[in-house]
Amino acid sequence: MIPNRLLVIDDEPEVCDFIREAASDWGFEALSATRFEEIEFAFRAFKPAMILLDLAMPDHDGVEVLRFLARERCDAGIILASGFDERVLNATVRLGVELGLRMVGTLRKPIGIADLEAACRSTQGHRFEVARSELERALQKDELLLHWQPKVSLADGTICGVEALARWQHPDRGLLMPNDFIPCFEEMGLITPMTRKVVAAALRQRAAWERETLGFGVAVNLSARLLGDLELPDELATLSRDAHVDPSSLTLEVTETAAMEEPVRVTDVLSRLRLKGFRVSLDDFGTGYSSLLALHRMPFNELKIDKSFVLELGRTTESTIIVKAVVGLAHNLGLEVCAEGVETRAAWDILAALGCDVAQGYLISRPVPAEEIPDWTQRWSQRRADPR
Repeated sequence: MIPNRLLVIDDEPEVCDFIREAASDWGFEALSATRFEEIEFAFRAFKPAMILLDLAMPDHDGVEVLRFLARERCDAGIILASGFDERVLNATVRLGVELGLRMVGTLRKPIGIADLEAACRSTQGHRFEVARSELERALQKDELLLHWQPKVSLADGTICGVEALARWQHPDRGLLMPNDFIPCFEEMGLITPMTRKVVAAALRQRAAWERETLGFGVAVNLSARLLGDLELPDELATLSRDAHVDPSSLTLEVTETAAMEEPVRVTDVLSRLRLKGFRVSLDDFGTGYSSLLALHRMPFNELKIDKSFVLELGRTTESTIIVKAVVGLAHNLGLEVCAEGVETRAAWDILAALGCDVAQGYLISRPVPAEEIPDWTQRWSQRRADPR
């Protein structure tokens, strides 16, 4: 069994494609089986660490698959997916446990991207142990790379920026996601040189896109460990100058939890970043107790509504009320509002009606390598009037 291998058992090819594509963005290697006769070979040859199993398939059902997995002494984490009612789903989970299987979660169909990610993440239950020498090699050998997720205007669909999301192309472990390695860089005291690498790469890419007449800005996430570094504004200004990029083209995103750890020192750093021309954004707004205090004290340009609220739009009245209040508050403070986690047309329409400025999420694009952005911009320009 190899960490981050996912076997998808579902008779609908489009569902398999959706899950495989999403899982690959989170660092999983995925294989699918759509017929019962494929499952035995796929399980034994692929040796998955987790299995996502549809309970209802034309030539068999999930209980039959669970019996097969039990005979094989399967130790992979198993996630059940079904459109059946909760009683059927829960009864099947209990059966799996009685058979000695590791049942780790359930998903209701149609599967939402956030629910899928949470279920997959829950099966990992560990973080890779990484030696300092591996981290240093990653910096020296340029193993860190960036994928980019576009941000577009809700008013007219124009592209207004892209967010840089770090990946580690590990020579042995494959493509690793930020949660797998960012904490390691922080704990080993290497987050500052890592951030320099990421920001420098983002600025170089911004300059390259500008030469191709793609003039949108870029955004980079800042670790909480950096927000107390009084030298950070000068270092980033030097990187911007070396790349021949106007500082206003770079947005630095910080979470409210990070912003409030040392509020006086952080206010110092953020204020100087603004004075040097950079934009600063308050990320994951609404997930901590100090949201309003952070807004009151610190010089943000943008507020990003956490995706946990956005994903519920169209499902609950409460989510619409909260998002409406956040948009109104931000606008009254002179801030632009970006909604993360926009996955459906319903959410897009609600956000547009509420006056939200910018949308980001899988409805628009998954994070993609830089070389895919030019083609994506052409495709988006053709569909932006109706982003379904």
